[in-house]
Amino acid sequence: MDWFSRNQKLLAAIAAMFAGVSYWAAFELLLQSLISGSEFVTLVIAATATSLIIVFAPSIQEVSIGGNIIKLKQAKVDADETLKNLNNARVSMLVATLSSLRRSKPDFNESSSGFDDRASYFLSLYDANKDLLNNAVVAEEFRSGSEHFITESMKNINYHCRVHPNDGLGHRPSPEQLEGWYAKNRGTGGEVGSVPLQFVEYRKLIEISERLKSRR
Repeated sequence: MDWFSRNQKLLAAIAAMFAGVSYWAAFELLLQSLISGSEFVTLVIAATATSLIIVFAPSIQEVSIGGNIIKLKQAKVDADETLKNLNNARVSMLVATLSSLRRSKPDFNESSSGFDDRASYFLSLYDANKDLLNNAVVAEEFRSGSEHFITESMKNINYHCRVHPNDGLGHRPSPEQLEGWYAKNRGTGGEVGSVPLQFVEYRKLIEISERLKSRR
């Protein structure tokens, strides 16, 4: 069911309002002798025709303009089909990109920060494609991707922060544990300049994973 079919009452209300305002304006113009009687009739007919077009827009099959017939119904069907195909292509491309990103290896030579920036790219894809999360395939790709990059992000943090096994964080600490550890140990060795950003990404990945798990 398209928008027009779902909103017949709204269209009828708009048409009635338009007709009422148009009739009132035509009467006012006629009373003030700003238009002639024939012009008044023309305005009333035009307002009535426009109101009917608004109400019956879903049923209008074609319109003739200057002898050229425009098939509205078919044009809408074609447009809907094109949008559907474009959306399917977008889903396929996104799934392929996420799958490829998950299988890729970090390229530190390409990263200006010296960090594995694949998680950042993954998060940017998630933010840009939230409208596709109702698609089960896309949601599963993002869920599995978040799980993968949680592990990769923790490896990144371990390497740059010199997290020691005896620190008790484990392989997958909560964001609160990780941030508490950083607050306690920052400046005690290792490269920590960009770590806060990595922690933010780690938290976001955890949140995405938990959110998508709850939707399964």
